[in-house]
Amino acid sequence: MFKLTLIIMLALMAAAPARANSTSNDFGRYTGELTPIKPEELRARMQVNGDIYVLDAKGNKVLFRGPESRQWKFSEKGTIESNWSATLGNYPTIALKHTWTIGEDGVVKVKIQQYDSMGRGADDGDGTVNFKYGKLIKEEEKTASDFSPITWTAISNENYRMVVRFIPSIQESQKSQNIADYPITGTNLLISDNQGHTWMEPVKDVPNNKYVAFVTHLGELALSYYEFPGAMITGTAKGSNIELEIEKGVKVRLTSGTPFLPGDMTTKVYAFYNPKKKSSRLSSTHIMTTDKQDRFLAFLNLKAE
Repeated sequence: MFKLTLIIMLALMAAAPARANSTSNDFGRYTGELTPIKPEELRARMQVNGDIYVLDAKGNKVLFRGPESRQWKFSEKGTIESNWSATLGNYPTIALKHTWTIGEDGVVKVKIQQYDSMGRGADDGDGTVNFKYGKLIKEEEKTASDFSPITWTAISNENYRMVVRFIPSIQESQKSQNIADYPITGTNLLISDNQGHTWMEPVKDVPNNKYVAFVTHLGELALSYYEFPGAMITGTAKGSNIELEIEKGVKVRLTSGTPFLPGDMTTKVYAFYNPKKKSSRLSSTHIMTTDKQDRFLAFLNLKAE
């Protein structure tokens, strides 16, 4: 009887359909408004990731993924232009220059140039490093059709293929997050610049408010996420940093012990700088915060429009 039962159980197990090791069923429906992405929004949200793979000679089997991975983003203006030279073990060096553009029609294109070598040249003395290129092997301009990855076969022979994959993507829109929910605030807030100066030593807490002004020994710096009359400077807030270019070549950074904004959210910062209004010394910074624009402008001696 035991043998018969065992045989029946084994037969039932054999007849049962095989189960997948990984199963996923996903259903989604979005009922909100869908608006086309404009070129300027695409510029702000697009990024490109780059990876290198070594495959068999037919390109059907991945032998390994290169340890090098890169990421690029557009600035407010211009192109993405990058020189990328990578050597993986005993495999030949891949030296690429790639330039990405977004046209006024929103079409994304990339020009890829492959050289037999590249390296850093001499420093001009002003911080600019010239790049030296070897012999051009091949070049091609590609369009990111279907917003698909751009695949570049750098090396192909009877033993293996080396492929570079450029993967464009669009970061999630932050429009759903209301900037009104995020006043300027921070903990252990430090203000410094790229000239080696400390504007304000760390302050434990800055009150939550829509507008804030710092009167430091290097001048008065006022800022807000909201555009206000007299704001002649724009910068960027992301994570724990706010960066502003107050004068040509002079960049000021506010660094907080806690993030100014949540997650990967980025927003424009409007600012006003008055180099004549100063505190007496580094340790005597005066901080003014308010949620009233008229009071803020009066403090800055600015006129409302």
